[in-house]
Amino acid sequence: MVTVMYAKQLRDTPVKVNAANPDYCATDLNARSGFRTADQGAQVSLHLATLPDDGPGGVLWGHRTDPDGAQTYGVLPW
Repeated sequence: MVTVMYAKQLRDTPVKVNAANPDYCATDLNARSGFRTADQGAQVSLHLATLPDDGPGGVLWGHRTDPDGAQTYGVLPW
């Protein structure tokens, strides 16, 4: 909710506020049990950090598996 509130407050500025979900990444914190690499998880933040001026605001963005099994990135349901 905080993401949506900040995005709404800043909608008339060039600042974009979004939430990132890198999914379950293999890191030292979970004994490398995640199914994605840290580099793959970082791609979500990289994408959001380089959004164009007309990019989305107030969304949850991350890794998703489409119904056909394709691995993509995009808006996730809250």
